[in-house]
Amino acid sequence: MLFDAGITLPIEVEFTVVGVDAGSGRGVLVSDAGRVLLTTAYRFSYTTGRSALRELRGSINGIPVRLSGSIWVKAGELGLLLSEVRLGSDELAPEYVSVRATYEHGRLASSYRFEDGAARSLNDPLTLPALGLARSMTLRYPVDDAVVIETADPAPLEEFDEHLAAWQDLLTFAEDQPIGRLALTAIDATGRTVTIHGHDRYPPFGKPARQPIEFVLRLAGTYAQEVLNGWWRARADLRPVPQVLAGTLYQPGFVESELIALAAVAEHTGRTLLPGAARPTHYRDVLRKIVAGLGMGIVQAAKVDAEDWGNHLLWARNDIAHQGAPDASRGSHYVTDAESRAVRDATRILTTLTLAQHIGVPANALARAAERLGVRYSVRHGDTSIFRR
Repeated sequence: MLFDAGITLPIEVEFTVVGVDAGSGRGVLVSDAGRVLLTTAYRFSYTTGRSALRELRGSINGIPVRLSGSIWVKAGELGLLLSEVRLGSDELAPEYVSVRATYEHGRLASSYRFEDGAARSLNDPLTLPALGLARSMTLRYPVDDAVVIETADPAPLEEFDEHLAAWQDLLTFAEDQPIGRLALTAIDATGRTVTIHGHDRYPPFGKPARQPIEFVLRLAGTYAQEVLNGWWRARADLRPVPQVLAGTLYQPGFVESELIALAAVAEHTGRTLLPGAARPTHYRDVLRKIVAGLGMGIVQAAKVDAEDWGNHLLWARNDIAHQGAPDASRGSHYVTDAESRAVRDATRILTTLTLAQHIGVPANALARAAERLGVRYSVRHGDTSIFRR
């Protein structure tokens, strides 16, 4: 998606349409409800059932540019709703050797605390495992307020996108709040620097930064490489647990929709990561295994009452998915609105800590994360039995 944040509009552009509707024209890039539009007198053809995607090459103030977008209709006028602008090159199939991305709160995740153990040299590169269609690449962080991902052999932007999405989700997971991307530049195979607008997933969120002590994890310890390996592996092997945990922070929904998603990923986490061969068949037993895997010290530090959390999550999940409450003979009942919010947050906390433990966050850092999450959320739910004061 292409949002107007970080782009000074309006901008005049000369362009040539490639493929469908081939020809040359002029237009102006403008903002409309936070998105970027190309308004032009050029007549794009619009036929129902045919792809609305269009590719353009052109120039802005003499600088080559590539634009991509879909036909947009408003008040009888045709234009393009842009999904991407690449300034500095008009190639249609470029490959890059490096991308540099700047995120909200910059380099905070590289802060160090004593519970992180031995510190790593921030000048040492980290290795990103292959992910999806993306090959293994090298990551340098922090580089000023940015992260730089590099590959020896040029690759299309779509491969970098796989790693950038995983990195953004990791930052969101680490800070326990949504992190947006502010800028993206790339160096192509010929050495040109290209500024890329689009591929943003979300507009910037503009939330105040948390202090590093509040983070679930930081990336200044020597365990950073293990965490990256674990997070990248979990993106595939534990899918969709990392994606859901990040997604509920990016775009919060109704309590019930978040609750049922978190109930499902808690079960998937417990069943996938359980030690030993014996696997429980009852949902409540899976939740007990999550508690046992973390240890009561971590659960108590998070201020979650393990038994009440398990009961209320089971009741809420069964009510939503199976119409399973109330049933006095089985000790189940409806969960109130306040209890739903509390059990949602408790589920996110315990699943987050389980995943953090799984990807290699050391015990001392995990204990600190549990304590800070407990302080953050328990004050919101003091009127329920799910959190302890």
